[in-house]
Amino acid sequence: MKKFIFFIQYILFKILKTFLLIFPEKIRFIFAEKLSVLAYKILKSRRVTSLINLKFVFPEKSLEELEKIAIESYKNIGKAFIGTLWLDKYVKKEKNFKIANPEMMPVLKESSPATFANMHFGNMEGLLKIAEEFNVVTVGKTQNNPYVNDEIIKNRKCFNITLLQRSPSVGRELVKFAKEGRNIALLSDQKGSGADVLFFSEPTTAPTGVTSIACKFNRRLFLVYCIYQKDFSTLAFIEEIEKCTDETIPFKDRVQKTTQNMINKMEDAIRKYPEQWMWMHDRWKFYRRYKKGELPKELMEFAKTIK
Repeated sequence: MKKFIFFIQYILFKILKTFLLIFPEKIRFIFAEKLSVLAYKILKSRRVTSLINLKFVFPEKSLEELEKIAIESYKNIGKAFIGTLWLDKYVKKEKNFKIANPEMMPVLKESSPATFANMHFGNMEGLLKIAEEFNVVTVGKTQNNPYVNDEIIKNRKCFNITLLQRSPSVGRELVKFAKEGRNIALLSDQKGSGADVLFFSEPTTAPTGVTSIACKFNRRLFLVYCIYQKDFSTLAFIEEIEKCTDETIPFKDRVQKTTQNMINKMEDAIRKYPEQWMWMHDRWKFYRRYKKGELPKELMEFAKTIK
């Protein structure tokens, strides 16, 4: 029965794709934005999570200001997701994809093999445009629907990348590819079981896959992220992350310090372009603490004002 339901979902997915591709690109992105705003209004738990997270990072802003950021964030997430349906065609148009600091591209090539940290930020799928120049190995989340999952993998693989699926053995696979001299890129902004860090001064954890490889194989480490602009084009940024090279401390501590440096870089980007980050994730477990009545007083009072 589940297989049949997945197949029906896949057929609807294909119908949506065919329908959208009839229209000009601008109309498709506007549709994605409208759908995202609807999701923001309907999914209350995600809306509350987004606003509590935003209030924590920007305590000086009013609810109205934070809602504007949250809605724009939803729009960008929606564009990134629906935009995968024609991503290969999108990035081939020169006007659609630019690098803010193109002088960093030769640096990346000279540094290869390197490691790249990415975020759930703006047009995150657009990063594949840069990745294809470096034959990157990366990891993708496996979708629940196997038919949709295969379609998404097919769309991504046209970019000359090696796409691994999350599994208990994926860490060993990444190390194997790193030993072979391949470039490694991983989403690294969400909660992980790797290192203890301070993210916007709040204790939490962060994944260490990309930072461990950078330290273990003595590679340069870069933060690469994309933002959507008002005309639906993508602007990419490439920034080097300082790696801890202190050989007098244990390897685990070098990885932790490097991971904290990575998180600090991400903070800078998020503060500069807050509407581009994915605020709906319960990154600091604030929503769970809110439901238990365990939030700090200021955040709890704010959360009670959210409708």
